[in-house]
Amino acid sequence: MGNRAVIKFEGEKCGIYLHWNGGRDSVEAFLTYCKLRNFRDGDYGIARMAQIVGNFFGGVLSIGIIDTSGSVADLDPGDNGVYTVKNWEIVGRYPRDVQEQREYDLNDFLLDIDKAQPEKERLGEEFLKAKETPTDELAIGDEVFVQGFDGGYTKCKIVGFDRNRWVNGGKEVPRVDLYGSDNPNNLLSDPTYRKAVKEEG
Repeated sequence: MGNRAVIKFEGEKCGIYLHWNGGRDSVEAFLTYCKLRNFRDGDYGIARMAQIVGNFFGGVLSIGIIDTSGSVADLDPGDNGVYTVKNWEIVGRYPRDVQEQREYDLNDFLLDIDKAQPEKERLGEEFLKAKETPTDELAIGDEVFVQGFDGGYTKCKIVGFDRNRWVNGGKEVPRVDLYGSDNPNNLLSDPTYRKAVKEEG
């Protein structure tokens, strides 16, 4: 008895077996969390996802690393079948007619996954509740989460707008206070950023 699934990573020869939480809503939450953590693809990414899921389950069972070099049909464990994944997105399903599970809210599940991780490796509730916002909708005074060189995120305040020929072809973009003055790494060039939700009151 279980809620089984196999996660097959496109182009890789090993994958992850889930005995529990193999429904699409759970798998998408695990993948989204790995994407937010900026894990690389390949064997390193598979190992890190196994770590994240193992922390979530706890105990000594419920997850395995398996050989996925055979046919997708041979990998099918029953229940939820096989998810084929690329760049932390589901790109294929076997069997195709499986009824997808939609019981869990993604944001709530992400918070539960995060709480199960070692404290120093958590994204944090404030980050996970932040709203993904187009960069051109940001304003002075807004606080956004900016990824640093170590892959982690820092909450920064937008202090102005600047043009820089190295960023977005000279288009005016928001500037944060993360690094020293006149540092081009303070300019926000991504299409969207997670904007901190302001507390009411």
